Amino acid sequence: MYIKRHIEEALKSAINEKGALCVTGARQVGKSTVLKTLFTEHKA
Repeated sequence: MYIKRHIEEALKSAINEKGALCVTGARQVGKSTVLKTLFTEHKA
């Protein structure tokens, strides 16, 4: 089950403005999961 996070909209707009993102946080809070979910179609 995926939990939608409040930061998703900020990440989407940031990737369009910047060339890279750095997501930091505590262990096992879903950093990789949210990035994989949002950017599966995004090409580098």
